Amino acid sequence: MITYQFSRHLILRSILFLVGVLALSACAVQQPKVQVEGITGATFLHNHATVDVDLRVQNPNDFSIPIQSGMVNILLNGEPAGSGSLTQSVTLPSHASTDVVLPVVLSIPVLKSQILPTLLAKGLQYQLNGSLAIHGMSHPYQINHSGFVGLSVVKNLFQDL
Repeated sequence: MITYQFSRHLILRSILFLVGVLALSACAVQQPKVQVEGITGATFLHNHATVDVDLRVQNPNDFSIPIQSGMVNILLNGEPAGSGSLTQSVTLPSHASTDVVLPVVLSIPVLKSQILPTLLAKGLQYQLNGSLAIHGMSHPYQINHSGFVGLSVVKNLFQDL
């Protein structure tokens, strides 16, 4: 009789454990997909310019996820040119895409002295490195994106320099 109760108790505990593991795995956060849409909206003040790094973040989960923080550094033609961070909290709705804007401050003296000469000759190679801290994920989501912007786009973006 003791063996029968012990076996039944062990089986019940094992079933409860498996149900708990399955429930926890169903609640795991799937990593959102982040796509860099572009760099837009240059505004100029004194010795710096601000551009917007436009991101599209897709949440594949069945629940909303808050973005706790975000930051990005930008390299222009291989030279450090600026950095920025998320200025407001953003919640990603379930199974939807959300546009997120990270304002980046660029140094005009750096742009003029180090980047502008090669910019006018070739266009602009850019690299974005950063991260988004997303609630429920143990590590920040890394942003690593690079691209090339032709001279006509660069002239429009920085025409007030």
